[in-house]
Amino acid sequence: MTMNKKATTNIKYGLSRFSKLLLVIIFSLIIVLLVGIVVYFRVPSIHSRVNFLSYRAKVNSEYLLNIKHKGLVTQKNLVPYETVYKDDPTLEIGQSWEAWSTGKDGERTIVFEVTYRGEKELTRIEVSNGITKESEPHITYEGTKPKPVYYETYVTEYISALPTYQNTYGYTVPRPTYAPIPSTTPTAQCYDYSYSYSLNASGTCSGHGGVMLWY
Repeated sequence: MTMNKKATTNIKYGLSRFSKLLLVIIFSLIIVLLVGIVVYFRVPSIHSRVNFLSYRAKVNSEYLLNIKHKGLVTQKNLVPYETVYKDDPTLEIGQSWEAWSTGKDGERTIVFEVTYRGEKELTRIEVSNGITKESEPHITYEGTKPKPVYYETYVTEYISALPTYQNTYGYTVPRPTYAPIPSTTPTAQCYDYSYSYSLNASGTCSGHGGVMLWY
């Protein structure tokens, strides 16, 4: 009799555990089914919401690209210096000298108001235009003092008294001298320190030790 009671109790306990497990499984299936239904009916609305947001972003971007906006653009241009010639009565005519600390470029600043549509420039209107840095002129002084007449006469007479020769081209050329001839530039210096005025490299400084230096 005791054995039957224990068996009956075990059977009831087993059925109770099985029923509990069955209830848990059924309840889980119901939850899964409900979640599936919700997802099934909500996914189209989610997609619609995403599409709406994409469309709205596209419209906003197109609006921003088509809207007009303005901005200021600054442009800087170089203003080159000018050369100014001034008289110097202490120098003879034909002589000149240049001031070392002169000749600096200036700067001009131009401001424009630019209208854009998106990144495209539509109009450009000049707002201001002015010199922001003054240029400094380059000054060259030229002599105004007349040359002495006797100097020119002396040079002419001096050159005419020099010994000359006729080169292969038919030009009359002064012979080498041991002092430079006024108003004349030598072409070479010979080894005996004389100055040659030869117009042809061949035969220059012949009889004077050859060419030591070409000018």
